[in-house]
Order: sequence, then C-alpha cells, then structure tokens
Amino acid sequence: MLVICTPSVPLRDMLEALAEKHQLALFVAPSARRIAEAEPIGDLTATERETLETMRRLGGAVNVATFAQEAGLSAPAATNRLVNLVQKGFVQRDERPRSEGTIYLNPYAVRADEVPAQLPPVLAREVDIFAAVRGQASADLLGAAWTEWASTERPTSDELAQAWLAYRHRHSGEISESLLWAQQALNDQNEAAVHTSGMTEEDLQVIRDAFE
Repeated sequence: MLVICTPSVPLRDMLEALAEKHQLALFVAPSARRIAEAEPIGDLTATERETLETMRRLGGAVNVATFAQEAGLSAPAATNRLVNLVQKGFVQRDERPRSEGTIYLNPYAVRADEVPAQLPPVLAREVDIFAAVRGQASADLLGAAWTEWASTERPTSDELAQAWLAYRHRHSGEISESLLWAQQALNDQNEAAVHTSGMTEEDLQVIRDAFE
C-alpha cells in the first residue's frame, strides 16, 4: 500500500492507468495534510470501493465487529471483504491479542496532525545550505526559525515555510556573512581550516614549527 501526495490531475490519471495495468495498490491524496481525501486507485470492484469508503467513515481503523455493524453484514462476510483487500494490498492487518481482535488499517487512519511538517524542496535545500555554512545541523536551524516564529508545538508545512522565510529575512545579515566566508573559504583551503578549527594562523604556525 502506497500513498502518493500530489495536486496534479494529469499525474493522478497516469498513476491510475499504471495501477490498473500492473495491479498496484495506490492511494492518491492532494497533500500530506489531506490524507483523509486520498482516493484508492487500481483494480478495484464496486464492492471493494464501497468497503474502503466504509472504512473511511469509520476513521480508517476497524475491527470485524465494527465494520460488520456499519456495513450491515454478518461477521464472516465482513471478514471476507476486509481480508480480500488485505490480499490486494489496499488494507493492512494489525494482529492484536485475542481480547482486542485484529485491526484492519488503511491510510484514512493517519490523522493530519500526525504528519510531520515538511518544507518545499527549494526551501529545504536553502536551509541545508545555510546550515552548512553556519556549522549547524539543518534541523537545529529550522528549529530556531520555528521557535522565533511561534510557540505552538506542531507546525503545519505552510507555517514552517513562513517561519523559515521570516527567519531568513530577520537574519539576512548573518547569513550573508556566512555565505561570503564560505565563498572565500572555497578559494583558500588554509583559511577554511583555520576558521573551522577555531585556531589562529599563529597557532597553526606553532604546530608547523614543532613538526619541522
């Protein structure tokens, strides 16, 4: 079972054709924050689509009893429907202790607030570059940006992007200096080594003299 997030209708149509041709179990959602809107694509019968829709209404995680009641089926019939989708790859089975019963899952069980916020690739690359020239981990730099932006613990992807853009604007001077040093260091490896080590040129000369 694979969930692909894309707002592109042409791409969705292409994925649907591939899924049907190669019997793939795919779901397509507009974005990672809209998993509840994911549509199953592939070789599915009307009954199988109805089963997935029932699971969506129930939150994406069901046991046989809950599904049977919602679908108006007997327990054996409900089990058959769920197992059939497990075999096709559209549903996963989570074995639990007998007292709890087996849980059947599909992507609708993923809540939007459980999806980690992500930056668009262009901004993520920008963070990586600025973090590298400042000698920081990308996650630490992005964490600092978010801390300055807001106090909530779980940002959305859009909020995280706004936080980074605001941080970049506020700290443009520092970032520019770091980028300038990086450019100079690329042209002078000795300078880069001195700066990275924290030693002065005089310190390095003492070391050179000691080994001559």
